[in-house]
Amino acid sequence: MCCSYVDNRAKVAEYKTDDLNLVGIGMIGKKNHISRLTKRLSLHE
Repeated sequence: MCCSYVDNRAKVAEYKTDDLNLVGIGMIGKKNHISRLTKRLSLHE
């Protein structure tokens, strides 16, 4: 096995909430509604 197993929840629990950076969001909805909401958002800084 090339990689060791990491429990994501346990790893996140090691940090204070203020020390975590938001790296993504999930959205559920009709494609055209989501597209309208995210149309002018930049994908990268």
